Amino acid sequence: MGRVGAGSKLVQQDYKISQLFHIPLKSKRVSPFTEIAWKPTSGGTIKFNCDESSIGAHPCGAIGIVIRDSNSVFLGAISSNIGYASPIDKAMAMSLSNICLKTDSIIVVNAFNKDVGVPWKMRIRWNNCIKFCKSITCSCVHNLREGNMVADALIG
Repeated sequence: MGRVGAGSKLVQQDYKISQLFHIPLKSKRVSPFTEIAWKPTSGGTIKFNCDESSIGAHPCGAIGIVIRDSNSVFLGAISSNIGYASPIDKAMAMSLSNICLKTDSIIVVNAFNKDVGVPWKMRIRWNNCIKFCKSITCSCVHNLREGNMVADALIG
């Protein structure tokens, strides 16, 4: 009998013993496997994959940004203090008019889409970035951390 069969037999024994002594058996739930892969954008949209990192309650941390076009062509990367770099600043510098920001931070996505949760120390800079985004085609969507591995590696 192989290892799978032996493990199955042990589970059956555990179940029988738990039933004999009226002990509820807790089963572990296994999350379904989800493949996470980088996918290019459609049309002429430029994708900014961003990963942020901060320590403690400090509102400014480090950021890693990877920039690619809709043909998956690498356009650049940034690794910097958030106080000195943002994907929107880079989009302005590159004169882009159609961008998609992908981040693993729900806080950033909510701040962008619902205008909530922006620390007061960053409010003026944030409002300037949002003003630029409203003048172009810009979206901000959540991406699982595993989908931002290159950007994550940039911030170490």
